[in-house]
Amino acid sequence: MKKNVYRCITKALPILLVTFVLLAPVLVQAYTGPEFGEEFGLPSGDIRTTAENIVNVILGSLGLITVVLIIYGGVIWMTAGGNEEKISKAKKVITSAIIGLIIIALAWSIFIFTLTITSNAAGTGGPINSP
Repeated sequence: MKKNVYRCITKALPILLVTFVLLAPVLVQAYTGPEFGEEFGLPSGDIRTTAENIVNVILGSLGLITVVLIIYGGVIWMTAGGNEEKISKAKKVITSAIIGLIIIALAWSIFIFTLTITSNAAGTGGPINSP
């Protein structure tokens, strides 16, 4: 059990560190205001734009991880050689990844819906960076 925990931590830690390093400038601007960000060359703008960018980066990263898991499950299935244990493991990985992808899509749609509602309440229109 401890080995699984340590293995999960060693796999998740680099991903979290890279995500933090990429999001640090955005987080600094979000917590200190546009005046502080302009001194360091960060863009100034609406906090909703910053929040939307953060959510898009996080959910995009999770979507990429989900696609990698689907490919991993497919590779396990193709190399199973008729072994039922490996095939069932591959099916579990693919099923879990697809469920995760559905959850990511729902989270994104809920966020965009909430952003649209708050933008309409503020009188600025729909989502800021949406196509």
